[in-house]
Amino acid sequence: MTQLPSRTRQLSAVFRVLSLVSVGGFALFALLVVFALVTKSALGFVALEHRDETGVLATALLAAFALIGAAATIAALWYTARLFGIYAKGEPLSVEAADTLRLIAFALLAKAGLAILSPIYTSLVLSIDALPGARSLTVSLDMGQLGLLLAAGLIYTVGVVMRQAVDIAAENRGFV
Repeated sequence: MTQLPSRTRQLSAVFRVLSLVSVGGFALFALLVVFALVTKSALGFVALEHRDETGVLATALLAAFALIGAAATIAALWYTARLFGIYAKGEPLSVEAADTLRLIAFALLAKAGLAILSPIYTSLVLSIDALPGARSLTVSLDMGQLGLLLAAGLIYTVGVVMRQAVDIAAENRGFV
């Protein structure tokens, strides 16, 4: 197995810790946002335009969607921390590293999909209790969402190619 330089392993260990702290911080923030939705309080940082008009069903659906989005972000951060841990051990070209890259890609793909669906879902949910004629549908797509989809595809491809390279290297070692 190829060993990483000591400096790279040390930086990977630091980034692993930062990723894990981000997981905890983001989980806490997500719970606060859901709490704000459920209690219909702004908490000083959550701007809910229709806070007083949203019914119980709409609030529950918005909270559920927020939790799903948070789960995708937390998964991406968690797998990133795992990858940095693998690098900190000095094992960059391993099956575990390749598979972890693919898991990061799946989490980012889920996050991108949710980001694309979010304005549509939110407008539909906020229109649940609206009177006929007052309902709306919002559809939008921006370059950031497309960029995230492209990045997820790129990371997935790198993971697949890395896994194939590890398999070929193992096969070549068998011939020697």
